[in-house]
Amino acid sequence: MFDVIRSKRYWLALLLVGAIIGIVSFALIGIRNSVKVKQIPVALVNEDKGTLSNKIESKLRKKFNGKDSKIKWVSPQKDGFNDQKYYGAFIIRSGFSKELQQQNESLKAQIISQKLTTLQKKEELPDSAKSQLLQAKFVTQKPVHPAQIKISINQGMNAQASQLLSQALPQIANALSSRISAQQQSVLSKNKINLSAKSWDLVSTPISVSTHESNKIEKNTVNGTAPMLLVALAWFSALIPSLILWREHTKRSASKFLNATTIPNYSYEV
Repeated sequence: MFDVIRSKRYWLALLLVGAIIGIVSFALIGIRNSVKVKQIPVALVNEDKGTLSNKIESKLRKKFNGKDSKIKWVSPQKDGFNDQKYYGAFIIRSGFSKELQQQNESLKAQIISQKLTTLQKKEELPDSAKSQLLQAKFVTQKPVHPAQIKISINQGMNAQASQLLSQALPQIANALSSRISAQQQSVLSKNKINLSAKSWDLVSTPISVSTHESNKIEKNTVNGTAPMLLVALAWFSALIPSLILWREHTKRSASKFLNATTIPNYSYEV
């Protein structure tokens, strides 16, 4: 037995089989992560039904209506996640239009307030504009919050699709936020308006995006491929004793065939 362990071929065989297992494991994971998908059903939910949210919903439906589109918008259904009707949901939260409208009103008030304050300091402010200045300052003091978009991922339905959607859906929402932010910053820049750090944070991120995962896949399942990998690796790992036993048998026996009759004899020789 110790002769087998001391043999260089024994360790070379172990290294060879270990390398094969490593390559196969990488190949199996790579195949699962490189699958191209399209027309993934995703629920588009507009809880707000305001003017701005309706416009955004309409644009999203037009943008992702091609046959080659990765996303296919579907109507929300009760228990749609648990019934595996769709892989994710893009939810425009209630109050979305109101929050964006309040942001616009606050920016307008900021512009009016700063311009009229400048005239007031120069003693050039007309009496008719004093009430307008007070009204603008009052509006700027009101709390303003970002509009809300929620992303829900049905992770347990399909690991590959959920991984793609967890990146694609937030990117769509962040692109909307960036577009609105660029418009607001353009107006502020043209009017040369200075804002506080808190106000700039809101201008930079007018839409807040949150992500929620349902039916989560445990981290130790290798994105849902653990059962397949376990079977494949167990099969390749079984080659280790078979390969070593066959090699030692051929060295000590004229026959190259290994069966139940030759194994006891081989064991005594070792």
